[in-house]
Amino acid sequence: MLWSLPMNEIEIDSILPRIIDDYTSFQTVAFMQGLCSAVESSFRVFVRAMDPTACNNGNAEFMSIYEWLMRELDLQNYLPLLNLLRLIRNTIHNNGVYFHPTRQNDSVDYRNIFYKFQYGNPPPLKNVWKLLQFWVMPDVFRMMVEIVESNRLTGIAVPIPDPFQ
Repeated sequence: MLWSLPMNEIEIDSILPRIIDDYTSFQTVAFMQGLCSAVESSFRVFVRAMDPTACNNGNAEFMSIYEWLMRELDLQNYLPLLNLLRLIRNTIHNNGVYFHPTRQNDSVDYRNIFYKFQYGNPPPLKNVWKLLQFWVMPDVFRMMVEIVESNRLTGIAVPIPDPFQ
């Protein structure tokens, strides 16, 4: 047991790769949680601004929120991105293993790569950080710009409130 050894008996070089891997995993999870939280809370604000009665007053499950918003703004091309984000986030909630309440499997075709999420198994995401950095983040940025510049949102006469201010 590493933790039972006195600090002067631990050879840092022997455990450094594990520390780096753990740190990278922690940073990836934190980044993913922050990203999903920001996107989801923004989408709920947008839905309420566009139609306060839609999606159970903006309180429906995230998938209902983003499907409604993308349909209303004619941005359904972003649904695979949002489905992948949702599935990765839900997998993080289960310590890296995919679980669904009905025990179903799920899949997403994102950027012509087919991602399978099988119940009770980790998803086949070899390098999540590379996926997030080079594909997901640029697509999220483009999506958010298209949303906030859409006529439906820019045409709202009253300011859209920030719930955190």
